[in-house]
Amino acid sequence: MKKAIALILAFVLILALVACNNGSESSSSSSSRRPSHSSSSSSSEESSIESESSESESTSDSESSVESSVESSEESSSEVVVITEADGFSSAITRVGKSDDRMKQMAWSNTIYGKGAASGYDASNLSSIKSSAKFIATGGSLVSYKNASAFMKHYLNNTGEDYIIDMESFLEDENALYTRNAELNRALRACEKLAVVGEEINVYQKEELVHHNLQGDWHYAIGSYFTAIEITNLTSTGKVYTATFTYKITDFYNWDEAKSDAIFSGFLGTLTKNVSPKDLAQLHRNGEAKDFLSRGEISYTVSWTEGQTVSQILPFNN
Repeated sequence: MKKAIALILAFVLILALVACNNGSESSSSSSSRRPSHSSSSSSSEESSIESESSESESTSDSESSVESSVESSEESSSEVVVITEADGFSSAITRVGKSDDRMKQMAWSNTIYGKGAASGYDASNLSSIKSSAKFIATGGSLVSYKNASAFMKHYLNNTGEDYIIDMESFLEDENALYTRNAELNRALRACEKLAVVGEEINVYQKEELVHHNLQGDWHYAIGSYFTAIEITNLTSTGKVYTATFTYKITDFYNWDEAKSDAIFSGFLGTLTKNVSPKDLAQLHRNGEAKDFLSRGEISYTVSWTEGQTVSQILPFNN
């Protein structure tokens, strides 16, 4: 009996030892998977670190791009935009454009000069017309038409040479002075827009302008005329400007063949035998007189403050 009990106890002890060994192996096996788990965690952390680093670099690049864009924008906004055209004037050209109308008149005049009398103007009629023209040339000054007289005399001289206009006399005409002041005021405003601080530039009116407002003596001498302005040595210190303005007038002296009404009325009309523009034009066509270009110019070198007008700047209004 005691032997049987001893055998049973020995068997239980053996089972207990076997169970203990199995538990140890299970613990060892579990422990061997932990490094793999730990390695995965480390890899994830490294990946996270790399991702954060990449985002940091991306943010840095983005900030750099923004800074670059801002710098570029600041550089762009600091650039000076140079205006080359304003109010009919330009600093990008080197001379005033001539009127197409005037150039056509001059070309036509050269074509018909001395080609013979037009139909209806025989030698007797041409002689009478020339007599009336001579009266204007010699007697015009007696009735306050000294310039009309001088122009007609040049016409009858039959040379076709340019006639130089006395600008001081011309600007005594109130309408001529008004036109000059209006044109120069426009030029002043254009210069204020075109001037470049620290530089000296030249500015030209883009095209000749035509005017029809003369009366009395200068009306009969010139009639309609063209104006042009050239501006040289324009400088600016901000609100103060300096420049030389050259004001030019031009007229092509010819008589209109389409107008048959008497040039003068009343007693003067009687003295000139009611001669018409059409009549006087025949003297050119017949070679008895010759059309010509009349021109004049006057220059002013002045300084002015932005916004000032001609009436505030001497000698413009003299």
